[in-house]
Parts: sequence; structure tokens; C-alpha cells
Amino acid sequence: MAGAFDGRLIAAIHQGAPIKFVWEGAYVAYTYMTVLKGEPNTGNAQRLIAF
Repeated sequence: MAGAFDGRLIAAIHQGAPIKFVWEGAYVAYTYMTVLKGEPNTGNAQRLIAF
């Protein structure tokens, strides 16, 4: 069992990794990130989100 971002898992599944989603009893949590307009480190913030 593991927690991970589904985009990376789907990419791994498409590459043949033996991974399977089990939704029954799963806990779903949402995380939001915001890049504030005019901040001096906007580029770094966008790179963090893209990571």
C-alpha cells in the first residue's frame, strides 16, 4: 500500500509496472498550491508545482 500522485502511477502502469488501484476504503485528500502574482520567486514556485 502506498500514497502517491495518480499521474505518476498511471505513467508507471502504462510502462508496465505491476501497480493496481484499489478504491474501496480509500482515503482521498486534496492539496492545492497557489502562485501569488508579483512574488519574486514565481518561477521557482511554478517549478515546484510541476514537480
